[in-house]
Amino acid sequence: LAYGFFGYLLLIFAVYAILSGLNVTASDEDAGIMDMVLSLPLPRWRLVLEKLLAYGLLVVGIMARSYVGLFTGEQFSALKVDNSRLLQATVNMIPASLMMVAFTAFMGALFRSKSTATAVSAVFVIASYVLNFLGLAASGTFFDKLKGLSFFSYYDHQGVIMHGLSISNIM
Repeated sequence: LAYGFFGYLLLIFAVYAILSGLNVTASDEDAGIMDMVLSLPLPRWRLVLEKLLAYGLLVVGIMARSYVGLFTGEQFSALKVDNSRLLQATVNMIPASLMMVAFTAFMGALFRSKSTATAVSAVFVIASYVLNFLGLAASGTFFDKLKGLSFFSYYDHQGVIMHGLSISNIM
């Protein structure tokens, strides 16, 4: 379960996080909607913050539904898993997902181009995944030291299932 579901879910969820981050500013700017919204007496920071909070709430909602699905499936399975560990592993995904949404929103605001923000965010996620993979595969090498730069290294899905949630990885 830790490898099959939680091992790939964050990588797959990165696609949703990138699309959500683009919807904060870049998609509206490309569609011309942002011009109309910014003509209102509303500070730009407030608009961005409210949209980030809304997409953050959606991320939490998706994670909650994910846990409900795992909990329900576990009830009908011969495999018995500690439900508190399932909840901890699901909660463990929220900070990394929110970070990807915020990073993509920042790239969208910085470059003001949906395609550039998408490319930079995708390269960031892929490079972070590869850096983490190389660090895990080649322990004791240069890549193992660089693994700390990857946000995937703080996700530690197997450690959460086996030992519980590490608060230091969330903060």
